[in-house]
Amino acid sequence: MLLSGFCGILSELALFNLASMLLGGTNKTLLYTMGIMMFSMGIGSLLTETRWFQKLSFDYFAINELSLSFLCMTALPAIYLTASYNPLMTLPAVIGYSFLIGILIGMEIPLILRLNEQLGLSLPKNSARVLMADYFGSLMAFAGFPMLMLPLLGLHFSGFAGGLINLILALVAIVYFKQNLRWPRLCFILCSFQVLFSLWLGFTLPSIKADSESRLFRDPVRFEHTTPYQTLVVTVDDNSSKTYHTRDHKLATIQSTETSRGLVELNRILTRHGYSDVRLFINGALQFSTKDEHRYHETLIHPLLQLKPEADQALILGGGDGLAARELLKHKGIKDILLVDLDRDLIELFQKEPLASINKNSLTHQRVRAIGADAFWFLRTQPIKMPLIIIDFPDPASLETARLYSREFFVLLSEALHDDGCYAIQSSSPLFQRKVFLSVRKSMEAAGLKPASMHINMQTFEEWGFHIGCKNLDPSEVQNKLQTFDYENLTTWLNRDALKASLLFGKDTFDGYENIPINELEHLAILDLQSRLNFKATN
Repeated sequence: MLLSGFCGILSELALFNLASMLLGGTNKTLLYTMGIMMFSMGIGSLLTETRWFQKLSFDYFAINELSLSFLCMTALPAIYLTASYNPLMTLPAVIGYSFLIGILIGMEIPLILRLNEQLGLSLPKNSARVLMADYFGSLMAFAGFPMLMLPLLGLHFSGFAGGLINLILALVAIVYFKQNLRWPRLCFILCSFQVLFSLWLGFTLPSIKADSESRLFRDPVRFEHTTPYQTLVVTVDDNSSKTYHTRDHKLATIQSTETSRGLVELNRILTRHGYSDVRLFINGALQFSTKDEHRYHETLIHPLLQLKPEADQALILGGGDGLAARELLKHKGIKDILLVDLDRDLIELFQKEPLASINKNSLTHQRVRAIGADAFWFLRTQPIKMPLIIIDFPDPASLETARLYSREFFVLLSEALHDDGCYAIQSSSPLFQRKVFLSVRKSMEAAGLKPASMHINMQTFEEWGFHIGCKNLDPSEVQNKLQTFDYENLTTWLNRDALKASLLFGKDTFDGYENIPINELEHLAILDLQSRLNFKATN
């Protein structure tokens, strides 16, 4: 029961993490995975009192564990393949696996209790020990999954490992309690099949995963690394044919949880072959493309310096890829840049070649200090006052990121600014996620800030939005100061005309603004707005 409880929670966590990547990590995703699973556990428990379970033997437990082993091993690759071939079937696949796995997990405790009773264990000791072991195993899973299994094995092999433990439990039950089996031949056949299947799946899982990713991502995956917080994927368009297969040795995807080896392979590709586009994905969502990331980062950084050209310090929250820092370093007056990103692994990845060449080694520059910390915690605990704060977080598509766009966070942002300090924040798409864009602005206003809105056109994100402002300026004053632009010599794309155009919106953009909800920690309304149109620019 210790290992059974461990595997049950491990299955729930693995399914939730995968569903969060594919569907967005909202409270609804908790319903689709853990909620459905716990409901079906009740059904599984209830089934054990039916006539099919009247004459109980250890065959029942062994077959239950073999079934769990099969489902836990196949759940993640099957859902991933489904998402790559038919994205509309992702949610039914997640719910289906959650329901089936939950039924089998729900049968475990009633089966063990009754089998222990047959072996002569008294009811008080029986129930106490079984439940104790189950709960202890659950804690092991909650601790081991994020701290050990996910960083070391990755998501898919973590799920596979849970199924492997279920297989071992079935083997132990069949061998140790062979005298208590009613159908030993059936158990032997099913167990043999599952052993052979697990061997086959263990060897083919990397190629199955790579095949799914080759369809989920436009370009071949050249590097992948799972950190304690997220999954990082780098794709490269190396000017080869778009028709490729993962088994083709010339175009095979290169993946590894070993960061050093993966970087060596990525470096080989970028240095020996021409490429036109390198892209970073975090949990399946595009973060930047080298085709046009300069448009995004120039808009995020240089207008802010137009508002406060005398600034000599800057704080970047997020931006672990170092691209915002690269643009800030172009301003010689900025003597000290502090970058705070939750994921230290992401920072270290972009401190090394070959990816450091994209940010021009900004993260190892003497004027940049990069630390791994939660931005919310950092603003709450560090008594800082900054003239410039740049916020470059991923979109608010999960509970973890949605809180970083809350009114409470923006209150902390305001407190961390000088009285005349200025700020800029990426704010999603005013075209595809218009209400999310507006909710960011309204939440900032609720915190006492007075942002002006901006938007630009990009090839990858099509239309993207920002908010920019200063504590001592009204939005109209911000817009007036941005009518001139003195840093065209520092930019590749942004000039005075582009900056002026970025401040202009069509009249329907702000329709219904009075009804847009404020995003607060008590109610992360922005998640509901985000989930209504979960746009991910992967093509």
